Amino acid sequence: MAYITNSTAAAPKGHGIIAGAQRLLVAYGHGLHRFFAAFGQALASYAELHSRVGEIERLNNMTDVQLERLGVRRDGIVHYVFRDSFYI
Repeated sequence: MAYITNSTAAAPKGHGIIAGAQRLLVAYGHGLHRFFAAFGQALASYAELHSRVGEIERLNNMTDVQLERLGVRRDGIVHYVFRDSFYI
């Protein structure tokens, strides 16, 4: 049988700014950690995508002869740029 309680982690005792900050971290620390972890992941994904968009633009500006030297057809540029991330 499962029991449900409303207890939370014990907040540090004391008064003042530091004790208040410690109580906030105990109460909301896990949520803040998840928020900043997700924010960091989104930022990393944006940076990676942005760098790949530049690569797509660079390849689109090449001539068909230059692309042929790389072994890429014009309609396969996106697949070529994302070949390590997606299998299409």
